[in-house]
Amino acid sequence: MEANTQAQGAAGGKCPFAGSVSSLFDPAVQREPNEFYRWLRTTDPVHWDDTMQMFIVSKAALIREAAEDTERFSSVGSLDFPRERPLCPAAAAVRDTTYATEPLTIILDPPVHTQYRKIMNSALSIPRMRAARPAIERLVTEFLDRLLTKKGGDLVEEFAVALPFALITEMMGLPGDMAPKVRKWAGAYQDQLIGRGSEDRQVECANMYVEYHRYFAERVENCRAQSNPHDDLVTCIALARKDDGSLLPMVEVLAMIEQFIVAGAETTTNTLTMGLLTLARRSDLMTRLRADRDASEAFAEEVLRLFAPAQGLFRTATRDTELGGTPIPKGSRVMLRWGAGNTDDDLFVNAEELDLSRPNSHQHLTFGHGPHKCQGATLARIELSTSFRMFATLVDKMSIVDAERDIEYIQAPIFMGLKRLVVAMVPRETVEVAN
Repeated sequence: MEANTQAQGAAGGKCPFAGSVSSLFDPAVQREPNEFYRWLRTTDPVHWDDTMQMFIVSKAALIREAAEDTERFSSVGSLDFPRERPLCPAAAAVRDTTYATEPLTIILDPPVHTQYRKIMNSALSIPRMRAARPAIERLVTEFLDRLLTKKGGDLVEEFAVALPFALITEMMGLPGDMAPKVRKWAGAYQDQLIGRGSEDRQVECANMYVEYHRYFAERVENCRAQSNPHDDLVTCIALARKDDGSLLPMVEVLAMIEQFIVAGAETTTNTLTMGLLTLARRSDLMTRLRADRDASEAFAEEVLRLFAPAQGLFRTATRDTELGGTPIPKGSRVMLRWGAGNTDDDLFVNAEELDLSRPNSHQHLTFGHGPHKCQGATLARIELSTSFRMFATLVDKMSIVDAERDIEYIQAPIFMGLKRLVVAMVPRETVEVAN
């Protein structure tokens, strides 16, 4: 934010962020952004960020308007942003030996986007996602039992990361022991997208990209050759047909499987970490979830709303236009800041407070809005509510011993979550026997 731009807030005070160019890069704002979001909504709801070179939209109504209007605000090219490091020649040479995949349901607009969304909707159907509940409960119990056996641990590494990758591996029909490999593939995909790491890391990621493509291309061919194929996510995409009746070409099948691997894990992981941090800090919520089974679903919605794992996504203005009275030139990048819309008092009463009795909490923007709304929302909600309920059921006490040492936040202007959350845990069974 420029120091002299809109420096007076609604109450007439000096903008608390006027000394920094862009507060979205401030680690303190990334951890607790509500004050910044409040200032944006009140003072500059379609804010030009000079450092990020884009407009930031912070009011819920304006976010919805832009998300619904793909003719003015397009998702095409939405992932085209500067890399931290350019792709080195050695890594580029490796990548040239395999398919050039793109996340089809993310970077395309209707009507082209529509047929891919229909295919993904079929794979991620509500009945299929609900049928995964027993597997989720089994996996949550397995990971939680390990933590309780040793009276605690790092909830990020040992639970919040492990659970989504174990689940998506199983739902794709892969052997359970492949979950660590799937996680490595996902990490390689994200690092190469951002341009993170040394040249050696870039080459490593490129080789894993090729490895992933070869593995799944073979699996897809096997699915297509079977007379009685299994009912899993990979098979569903492998056998899906486009509007003209043709099978998806391999590059598109692999692109969709990529979305399962990447999008199906990181956002759920981030939300789990923030929810578990909240439970560790507030024993009253653990007690409430323990007494009321349905409260876990309300808690999951409020955690999704207050700590959106992806705080915003991007659009591009297709023509000279305006939003909320702010002129937006053609070609401008626009960030729809879901996290800011989720704490808009125009949408939610006392929006910055966690309220398990909130009647409209499901109207949050965390899963997006409009034609690109997240298709994995049902599965994420089941994973989250099941995890929170089972923590409350099986854990008597959960505490953070040293906040400075045991809590580490992700440092990124887009994501909200934790890299580390070490807790001490007391199993309920142990306490009951002792009493």
